[in-house]
This record gives sequence, C-alpha cells and structure tokens, in this order.
Amino acid sequence: MRRAIFLAELAEARELRKRVAPRRARAQELHARLLRTFRY
Repeated sequence: MRRAIFLAELAEARELRKRVAPRRARAQELHARLLRTFRY
C-alpha cells in the first residue's frame, strides 16, 4: 500500500519535472539568443 503511494508520487514528480524542464530550456535559449543579438 505504501509502495503504491510512493510510486504514484514519484510518477507525479517526474511528470512535473517533464512539464517544467522544456519551459526552462526555452527561456535559456531565448536568453542566449538575446545576448547573441546584442553582442553583434
């Protein structure tokens, strides 16, 4: 019973991370692009 709860929470955390990661990567890419455009 406790293991099922643990696995559910683990899956939920993984989903959250998967949802948040692309946004962070996109923001980083945007920032790099901005720096690049301002440099040249």
